Amino acid sequence: MRDSTTEATRAVVAGYVKALQHGMYGRGAYQSSDLGEVDFAAVAAIIALRVERHLNEGLARSREEVAGIVADFRDLARDPARKDLAWRYGVGPDVLDPKLRTAEFGNWLQAEVLPAAARR
Repeated sequence: MRDSTTEATRAVVAGYVKALQHGMYGRGAYQSSDLGEVDFAAVAAIIALRVERHLNEGLARSREEVAGIVADFRDLARDPARKDLAWRYGVGPDVLDPKLRTAEFGNWLQAEVLPAAARR
């Protein structure tokens, strides 16, 4: 449960980043990134909308379990210092600490996006 929810979240984020990179560099040309810019309230909302999918894919065993996951992510959105929830879902300081979370993205902007924009 912990790993699949975390991976689903990262996949959604990575999809948006890939779309942005395709727009900047052309289809199929993008830099690999493990970006941790995650809005836990949005994650909770997405999971709440996909209860059946979570059940069908075996990511949870009951509606109550999904409701608990949703509640946990809402709580984490309200209080990122909740180490118990961060540990439960495999969320590390690279996601919780804003400086660490945005460092790779900032480096990518500085190294790739801004120079490309300046050349246009």
